[in-house]
Amino acid sequence: MNSSRTNEYRKTTTTNEYKEKRKEKQESIRQRLKNQIIVEKRQKIQKQNEQNNQQLEDNVIDNIKKELKKIHNQIKLQQQYFRKYSSYQKKQTLISLRNLLSSNHLNIAIDLLVDFNEQNINNNNNNNNNNNNNNNNNNNNNNNNNNNNNNNNNNNNNNNNNNNNNNINNIFIEFLLKMLNDPMDDGNQLEAAWCITNIAGSEHTKSIINSTPFLINHLSSNNSTLQDQCAWALGNISLDSKEYRDLLIHQGILPPLVMLLSSRVPSLTITTCFTLSSLLSQPLPSPSILIRFFSNQNGNNNSNILLQLNDQINFRSNRLNNKTKQQQQQQQQQQQNENFIEIEILYHLLWLLNDLLANISSIKTENIKLSIIDYSIFKTIINFILVNYLENPNLLSPCIRILGWLVLEPVLFTQVALKENNKAIKDLISIIINNILLNEDDNNNNFINQGLLNESMYFLSNLTAYSNQFNEINQTIIIENRFIDRFLSNTNKRENEILSREFIYLFSNLYFDKSSSSIITRQPLLNSIIKNPFSITIFLNKIINYQQNLQPIQIINQRNDEIQSEAFILIVCDFLNEYFQNLENINHLNQLHIDQISTILTNNQTLSSSVSSIQTYNQLLFILTDLLKKKTK
Repeated sequence: MNSSRTNEYRKTTTTNEYKEKRKEKQESIRQRLKNQIIVEKRQKIQKQNEQNNQQLEDNVIDNIKKELKKIHNQIKLQQQYFRKYSSYQKKQTLISLRNLLSSNHLNIAIDLLVDFNEQNINNNNNNNNNNNNNNNNNNNNNNNNNNNNNNNNNNNNNNNNNNNNNNINNIFIEFLLKMLNDPMDDGNQLEAAWCITNIAGSEHTKSIINSTPFLINHLSSNNSTLQDQCAWALGNISLDSKEYRDLLIHQGILPPLVMLLSSRVPSLTITTCFTLSSLLSQPLPSPSILIRFFSNQNGNNNSNILLQLNDQINFRSNRLNNKTKQQQQQQQQQQQNENFIEIEILYHLLWLLNDLLANISSIKTENIKLSIIDYSIFKTIINFILVNYLENPNLLSPCIRILGWLVLEPVLFTQVALKENNKAIKDLISIIINNILLNEDDNNNNFINQGLLNESMYFLSNLTAYSNQFNEINQTIIIENRFIDRFLSNTNKRENEILSREFIYLFSNLYFDKSSSSIITRQPLLNSIIKNPFSITIFLNKIINYQQNLQPIQIINQRNDEIQSEAFILIVCDFLNEYFQNLENINHLNQLHIDQISTILTNNQTLSSSVSSIQTYNQLLFILTDLLKKKTK
């Protein structure tokens, strides 16, 4: 019993143990208090910062309001004494307004300007007077007070209605529209266009929509700076909504805007490309509107956008090449700046051409396409790549995409290929293969991104679809550049999902070419596959990916990076069937191939019955089953 009671007592601590525990407890309390103080300090600092930021924002709003009231008073005086105010004084008012709308607090300034209601000033003054009168007149009866309350409610309702319509009657917007249409001073027009540009880039585009006729009219001005600013404003308005884009087209923006492409002023050319691209950012209402881009109105070539683009690209390309040759004769820094400007202009011109061609695809009638397309633009692009691919590789991406669009138009491409010499096409293919797709030079590899690789392989795979007509294409790709062997031996490129898919399209176009004039036989292609043991895994992986995404089977007309279409899988199955049927030595299959085949057969057990309708797929399964049995024996 004593032993059981002794277990219930605590062990007596020594003096040192007691001191140590007490010290730990005190240290824990101090640390907890310290952390609490730190948290409180941080909260206090954060609260103080929020108060300071709010105070700064309130000060900014107050300053902007004061400045708006000041400008408002100036405009009111100019309206009352119009003849006494010179053009210089009006310009100073515009400059004040422009500086306000170009400040670091642009969004706040625009919100206050658009929502500004001059009745607020009068209401504040009236409220002060009413308060004084109420203090002095203490003998008013309750009926009068009720009537005053009713009147105040009516006034409030009227004020709300005025606030809803303040965009229409806004004194600043009216002043800007008046100055934009000032026939006496294009400087005032420029300042007004500047202010409207910034407002159009905000959420208040509707407030300046009445300015569009004046802006379009100024596109035909002799002042390039004014043209630049007005084109910029129209681009912002067009990007706001499809409704405003259609309104601009209806008001006749296209002819003067297309003619601005003939300008040699760098900033104006860039802004014109921006505005035209904003008009083309969404599908146009009808093909007839698109055809206006290509019409030569009154025999004037300046109204044809393709001719203008072709001329500008040639002009800028020649200037860029000439400046590069003269670089040693001038200061290097100045030359680099000039080259940068020309490259930027070419960049905008090439992407504008891409946007234009994307819209042309909506035209279904081939005869219309043939009538509006000028083949010289594609010759310009090909020559541009041949000359500038080393000096200006950043411009390759839009150029390759343009050619990628071209090869999807068989009639147009055939015409271009027949007019272009074979050497140019061969050189183009060699550049795409050696300098982009299979570039092994790390020093020149910085400009190559995934998008450029995809565009290049997409172009090359579609190009081989014309192998029946142009045997030089096959010869250039397979024999001269050994593309098949080099691609299969490149692990990084081979394992890229998109590149490997496009490679299969390219390989199949070459392998299944049954034209009698074909100079490429199947045996060299099969040898390339057999020589590289991992090459067949590309095809097997596509079957596995297809099975995994087959829930249920989907037929997709366009190529998709995630789901393989049935048409694509049929191509893969056709090749694998022929490959395995002619496989003489089963030892070419390694363990990776066996694992892939097992995965395919296992996956097939869980698929829907609709797959059985694909004959080539079923044939492949039969062959793979037989191969697996032979390999496991």
